[in-house]
Amino acid sequence: MKDKKNEEFFETEDLFQASQKIRSYFGYHRLVNSDQTNFYFKENTLHLANLSLFEYTLMGELSVEHYSLGDAYIFHFPLKGRVLVKSGLEVKQVSPGQMFILSPNDAPHFSIPEGVKVLIIHIEAKYLVNFAREVLLHQPAIDLVFPLTGHPEEVVVSICDSILSILANNKLITKQSVKEIHLKQAQSYLLTLLLTLIDNSFTSLLHLSHSKSLPLVVREARRFMLENIGEVITLDNLCQASNASKRILIYQFKKSTGDTPMVYLLGLRLERLREEIKQSQANQNILVMAIKLGLNHPGRLAKYYRERFGELPSQTKR
Repeated sequence: MKDKKNEEFFETEDLFQASQKIRSYFGYHRLVNSDQTNFYFKENTLHLANLSLFEYTLMGELSVEHYSLGDAYIFHFPLKGRVLVKSGLEVKQVSPGQMFILSPNDAPHFSIPEGVKVLIIHIEAKYLVNFAREVLLHQPAIDLVFPLTGHPEEVVVSICDSILSILANNKLITKQSVKEIHLKQAQSYLLTLLLTLIDNSFTSLLHLSHSKSLPLVVREARRFMLENIGEVITLDNLCQASNASKRILIYQFKKSTGDTPMVYLLGLRLERLREEIKQSQANQNILVMAIKLGLNHPGRLAKYYRERFGELPSQTKR
């Protein structure tokens, strides 16, 4: 490491400060081949409303042995060098043109050798799931999970280019009000890319065009429905959640969805029930699942379900 202090490209960080920053990216880790007082790396950080972008280069090795950020999704894109990812008994080498993704509760070990340049997207798990809800027609009954590795190169390149463009444009824009607009749109665009280009557990459920076109009062009422889908929900509850009168709310729902708010809610519950039936075990009781979703009238359930899906719940289960 004798020549590192002469390299202007790299910043010298106090070892403790560097460790604290890196812990915010990865959780527990170990800095390897650093001297007694300093760790050399360069970072470019951009914090958006609910996610952060990091671009950094290491001069000194990093070993992450106890990944512990259970409340975040972290997307890693090597731009230079390779990252070694150990998942179970398998060790995978991730190089430029590839990426690896940590979903909440993943616990692989990985090491980043000296000289590696990496882009990172760090997103709060709750926010990414809530964003996904807004582009879904119903509340998913499964967790949002991304494959650890093995993604098409063209997908990786597209997302990488978008991140680098956002970072570059942020430096070019000097007017704060314009920058805020740019970053707000950039965040939404980037999250949409991650959910639609990268295969994940929600892929088959995405219907972007529908919910994106809904009026604000309908989106707010719909959000309330999804968050309280198993509770008793009245029209008054929906008016309060959307800050709209009954007349306006009913008009907007009929105009944008063709249904009244309560019929739309029934549809969300039936869609959710169908998804849960498909993923249920053979011995799970359909009626119990339905009641938990607020479908409290067994006599009407079969009729509504058949009208919507052309089959009975028991036929879906088969």
